[in-house]
Amino acid sequence: MSGGYDLYHFNGYLWRKVIESSDSIYGVWGSAENDVYASGDWGDVFHYNGTGWTQIDCTSELVGDTLFNIWGSSAGDIFAVGDEGAILHYFVAPPTAPLVSTGVATDISTDAAILNGTLNSMGSCGLVNVSFQYGTASGLYIAETIAQPKILAGPFQAVIETGSGFSNQTVYFRAKAACAAGTAYGTESSFPAGTHSFMGLQSHSGTVNSMPPTQPVPVEIANVSVQVASLSPVRVGPGKPVTVNAVVANTGSADGSARIKLYVNGEEQDSRGVAVGAGRTVPVTFSYRQKQPGTYYVYVANISAGSFTVEEMVDPDLILYLSSALILIALILGVFYITARKNRRPV
Repeated sequence: MSGGYDLYHFNGYLWRKVIESSDSIYGVWGSAENDVYASGDWGDVFHYNGTGWTQIDCTSELVGDTLFNIWGSSAGDIFAVGDEGAILHYFVAPPTAPLVSTGVATDISTDAAILNGTLNSMGSCGLVNVSFQYGTASGLYIAETIAQPKILAGPFQAVIETGSGFSNQTVYFRAKAACAAGTAYGTESSFPAGTHSFMGLQSHSGTVNSMPPTQPVPVEIANVSVQVASLSPVRVGPGKPVTVNAVVANTGSADGSARIKLYVNGEEQDSRGVAVGAGRTVPVTFSYRQKQPGTYYVYVANISAGSFTVEEMVDPDLILYLSSALILIALILGVFYITARKNRRPV
């Protein structure tokens, strides 16, 4: 479209004007029929999303330079070139799925087992749901554990019942991690669900890595986790405390303990060690201060406590100076007013 003022589109049957500009348009490139860019005089860049054209503001990058061409390797990696060696680069990193690995099955009994896995990487996601798929045939998973949300990479586990439907059979399982960027699976592992209790994992070759006891051992498992979290106040001045409250519950059948961590904007800020009896709950309280103005998002473990805002405070000396200045201005205006009244009196 070099040397023209308008941009036309040909749909296979007719031409239609799509951009009318007072400046020339030189370069056109698109990654798809609903993702087209055009560039021209004065740093003009236009984008077509499949329904309409919008102008992209590049004035912060260019001052009156002409963009002669625009090209990209993908929708998230685009270059525009112009006068005096001007080069603009638009880059958006593609989303990446999380990485997960399957661990071993532990605490195997006649009616239950613990499946273990590790979330190796969050990918590009801030929240990843992890779970286990399992069944009695390799590659065919008929059940899945309840998804657990995680905001940090690390180990996770889930308890499954292996009584009815699994007795005396091999249970095959794999870890799963899912987020908006995609879903990942760990490699398959297996263990025998029988009438004896095993500690460890049965490999696919059929070797058991520990000896069974003479009698079944019932499984008692602690399951300590944060159930709910909140914070107050939601608006504070710099350096003022924000109180974060959480309730930690043990839904397992044995007493347990855990270290509960406080995260602010994804970074660990504090932690508390708690011991919780089976079937009980305990409160946990944190106090956090932040001097820098802004909005901060708070998590206790993987449970959101909400967000709070640190507001900018006006310097007291500035208030004093402004008040003094206003009083002085009022006095000066008062003197002018009185003087003007006197000058208007008849002689």
